[in-house]
Amino acid sequence: MSNKFDALPIVLVQLGQIPNHLKRNLEYLSLTFPTKDRYLITDSKDWKWIQDLGFQVISSETLLSSWPEKFQVIDRRKYFRNNFWFSTKARLILLPKFMKTFGLNRILHIESDVWIHPDFPFEFFLGIKNPLAYPKMDEERGIASILLINGEDGADLLERCCLEWPNHTDMEILGKAISAGYDIYELPSTTKFNSNTESNWIFDGAKLGMYLFGADPMNSKGVIRRFSASPLGQLAPDERITLTGNRFLLEANNSDKRIANLHLHSKNSKMFRLEWATVLKRQLVLESIHAKYSFSVVAWFKSMIELSQRAGRKVRRIARHSGT
Repeated sequence: MSNKFDALPIVLVQLGQIPNHLKRNLEYLSLTFPTKDRYLITDSKDWKWIQDLGFQVISSETLLSSWPEKFQVIDRRKYFRNNFWFSTKARLILLPKFMKTFGLNRILHIESDVWIHPDFPFEFFLGIKNPLAYPKMDEERGIASILLINGEDGADLLERCCLEWPNHTDMEILGKAISAGYDIYELPSTTKFNSNTESNWIFDGAKLGMYLFGADPMNSKGVIRRFSASPLGQLAPDERITLTGNRFLLEANNSDKRIANLHLHSKNSKMFRLEWATVLKRQLVLESIHAKYSFSVVAWFKSMIELSQRAGRKVRRIARHSGT
């Protein structure tokens, strides 16, 4: 690989229809980081508006014509939302192919529903020597909310992990890579708060974004649960989230960390705007009055459609089995 583009380009991957939150995120990134190289890897054919935002668009089909034979989801999760779990793990194969095809020395991948702070510490990542760096979701799983792939060693290691655990989800693959002892830098996060003495930043795997904005309401028939009702639990007793100006902090008794990103599992697109601080202040007001529940009619309606489709698939399977 060459050393061009050492300034750490931002890369996103989207297979399937481009959702609204990603559209808003692409707009936000183009306005907030106009001088950075930005790429979107996609199988969408509607490119022009993305290119108009200053992104270089890469067709996933030019990187990989077919998936490795055993690289699949084999349990019932393959039926979830048009094989969602395969699409997410497919990123882990496409990213190394992309780096090798275009001769990139290192890249920073962010997930489509991840907001990054305008002061995001790109220079911190340039100092990481490990082949891969990302936070953990929990004790068993890693997460590619923020994923540094460093050099040819990083690209090769990520490919090797995908082929070593081909039937697992992306989070399970990343978690197993850490457990197996591979040379991976675990980014400081809510699961490893004091691990990094070199940086004053913390990188959200999922907990902080879910605490403030809740989980995807399609998973709970429209109900949004946040703060103390968050599916990933509330903050530790000595922790609190604050915002002063643009200083967005996770404060604790012994250490305050700047929050570099939020993983917006709720797919709330309001953070993807230049007025993000106003949106955050509103959430902190809601936290102060313990407004831990809300409801999305749109998500409820979509979840009902999904439920009926799932029931239809089950009926068809039963009919096939009864006819044999």
